[in-house]
Amino acid sequence: MFKKVRWFLFVLLAITVGLYPVMYFLVDREFGLLSTKSAELLANVFWNAGFYTHIIFGGLALLTGWLQFSASFRNKNLPIHRLLGKIYLVCAVLSATAGFAIGFFATGVSSLQQVLSVWLSSGLRQH
Repeated sequence: MFKKVRWFLFVLLAITVGLYPVMYFLVDREFGLLSTKSAELLANVFWNAGFYTHIIFGGLALLTGWLQFSASFRNKNLPIHRLLGKIYLVCAVLSATAGFAIGFFATGVSSLQQVLSVWLSSGLRQH
């Protein structure tokens, strides 16, 4: 029973957090993290490209990645499992790289960049 509850919470959180970036396209720029950034930074094209690359591909990684942990899905749908793994890896690399770049403008620079470095290296090691 505990295993099923844990799996349900894992999937629910992955999907919920994976869909969260959609909010940045539905509301004005004074939402969430963007409300804490300066007007100068928000006007920077490179920072915006990095931010939106990070949230879009990070969300896609979360939406596709949780299925990689399901042995029954993998055993029944090996070609789809492999395709999702490739999609996950590309999304993780793009999101982590963009997140690392915009991390220089974050409040917790070193911790964000450390987490992204681990995410990137673990993804590349698995492939």
